[in-house]
Formats: sequence, structure tokens, C-alpha cells
Amino acid sequence: MDECLPLGSPDAATLAMLLEKEREQRRAGEQERARLQAGIARQNARIEQLEREVGAVRERLHLLETINAGLIEQNTLLRQQVAALTAHADERPAPHEPEPWPSERTKAAGEQRPRKRRAAEHNHGRPRSCQVDERIEHAVDACPRCGTALTGGWVHRRCQVIELPAPQPARVIEHLVMRRQCPACGRRVLPTVPGITHGRLGRGRFGPRLVAMIATMASVERLPIRQIRERMWREYWLHLSHGGIIGVLR
Repeated sequence: MDECLPLGSPDAATLAMLLEKEREQRRAGEQERARLQAGIARQNARIEQLEREVGAVRERLHLLETINAGLIEQNTLLRQQVAALTAHADERPAPHEPEPWPSERTKAAGEQRPRKRRAAEHNHGRPRSCQVDERIEHAVDACPRCGTALTGGWVHRRCQVIELPAPQPARVIEHLVMRRQCPACGRRVLPTVPGITHGRLGRGRFGPRLVAMIATMASVERLPIRQIRERMWREYWLHLSHGGIIGVLR
């Protein structure tokens, strides 16, 4: 075989050795590339994990901000109610002290006992609500004596009825995330998952108002979980589990 090789060229053993070295270098290069690709994959996985943790922290921050805003609003309302009650208590006149009964020795003949004056709060009618949401007029359309049609008139008496609105069931809004495919390039795309802009806190099912109300019941009104569940079902026809309420409070 060596006789077929040109003059000055390496022999077959040298070529085989060089070929083997080239193969070893190629295998080493492939192993190094595989090692680098594995390292890049681990780094990408770590980056995705960090991005998920950052997203969870941001969602929790949004949740805490919403709960804090609800508590601040509830605290403001309570302060206003306390201020109104305090002002009403300050405006109430002091009770009249009973005058001493005149003694029988100093009482002159024919002298009458002075009449006790009524307290100022008893000289007015029943207090009415300052805000009227609806007015209904009651009037007679025709004279009961001659049958003449009657129009106009004036207010003779006011009767206020304070009533609570009928309980409304809680709203359940379902967001359908649609996947669509481009007819030109065939790529499938998804929209952004509904978040705080659509009334969704994190990955849960509860909206900001519901979360704020549950937090207010637990922190301000000091209601236990059982009473919170009963109240939600009684007022909003909403059935919440014990674990769901605990998760919201956490």
C-alpha cells in the first residue's frame, strides 16, 4: 500500500493516527458544545424561574395595595361616621335639672308650681334622613264633592320610609382566552392573561372589591370565618370555602 502513495507523503499508519486524532478532537468539541448547551439551558431555566418569582411578587404587591386601599377607604368611612356621631352628641342640649320642690312652709296660699319646660329635642319632629333617593307624590286627582279635576298643590306632610335595597347576587365574569393561528405564517398566538386591569388579582378568582370586603370583615369587624361565609351567602348568594377565605386573608 505504501508503494501506491506519492513520494514524500505520510504512510497509512500516520494518516490513520491523524484521522483518529481528528475524530477525538471532534468528539471533544461535541462534548464541549453539549456541555455549553446544557449550561445555557440551566441558565434559561433559572431566568424563567426568576421571572415567575418576580411576577408572583408583583401580583402579591398588587393584592396588598388593593387590600390596603380598601382598608383605607373603610377607615375613612368609619372616621366620618365617628365624627358625625360626635358632632351630633355635642349639639345635643344638656338635660334640664329638676327645680327644687317648694317647701310647704314657704309656699304661699294659691301659689302654683312652675310648669316644667320641655327639652329642646322634644320640640321638633322626628329626624329625617338628609339624602332622599326617590320621591313619590300622593295626591287626589278629582274633588270628591263635585268631581272637578285637581292639579298643583303643596306639600302638606312628609313621610319617609328607610329601606334596604334587595340583595344582589355576586357577579361571576368568565374570561375566555382564545388561541388563534395566523393563516399566513401558521404561528399560534395567545393574548395577555387577564390581570389587575380586568379586575383579577394574581391567579385567583376574587376581585378587588370582594377581597377588600373580606379583609374588612376579618380585620375591622373581627368576624370569624364561619360568619364571613354565612354573610356572603346571605347578602350576595356567594358560596365561599373555608380555605378560600383563609387564602385571601393570607
